[in-house]
Amino acid sequence: TGTGSETTGVAVFDIESMSAKTGIANRLMTPTLGLVDSENCQFQPNGVVASSGFDVLCHALESFTALSYDDRSP
Repeated sequence: TGTGSETTGVAVFDIESMSAKTGIANRLMTPTLGLVDSENCQFQPNGVVASSGFDVLCHALESFTALSYDDRSP
């Protein structure tokens, strides 16, 4: 169950020994195809499905409230 992160060119890493989180991004990491099995939700705990759905909703709302790249100041 997920929000489509498998189809982005971004990878985030948690380095627990340093209590740090970092990421890398590159267009070459973006897949040409993403397969998602919608029936997978049937076998996940209800809390996982609900949390994933809420995460999707938050990302959707963020897309409406975020400043566009051109409107940001350096």
